[in-house]
Amino acid sequence: MKERNNTSRIFDRVWAVIAALAALLLLFCKMSGRLAWSWPGVALGYVGIMCALMFCCVLLANAVILACKLHRWNRTRRVVNRIRKDFKLLAHGEVLDKAAGRYNLSRKPRETDKALRERILKTIKEARTT
Repeated sequence: MKERNNTSRIFDRVWAVIAALAALLLLFCKMSGRLAWSWPGVALGYVGIMCALMFCCVLLANAVILACKLHRWNRTRRVVNRIRKDFKLLAHGEVLDKAAGRYNLSRKPRETDKALRERILKTIKEARTT
C-alpha cells in the first residue's frame, strides 16, 4: 500500500513541544513558589492553556480560510463582470468591428456578423501564408 506524505506530523511535533514547555513552565513556577495555586489548579491551568492555544489555532485557520474564500469570490466576480461586458459588446457587434479594424477591414452595408467574421478569418489566413 502506498504511504502518504503526512505533513500534519510537523504540527503534532510542534504542538507536543508547546505542551511540554507549558507544563514545565507551570511546574517550575509552582515548585519555585511564584505560583500560589494548588496542584489541581495547576493541572486545570495546563488544560486551560492548551485549550486557549487550540482555540487560537482554530481562529487562525478560519481567518486563512475566509481570506482565501474572499479572494476567490473577488476574482470570480471580476471574471464574471468581464464576461458580461464582452457579451454586451458582442450583442452589438462591436467586438467584430474592433477586430476588423485591426486588419484594416470595415463592415460593408448590410453585412451580417457571420460574413464579417468569415472575411476577418480569411484575412488572417492570408496574412499567415504570406
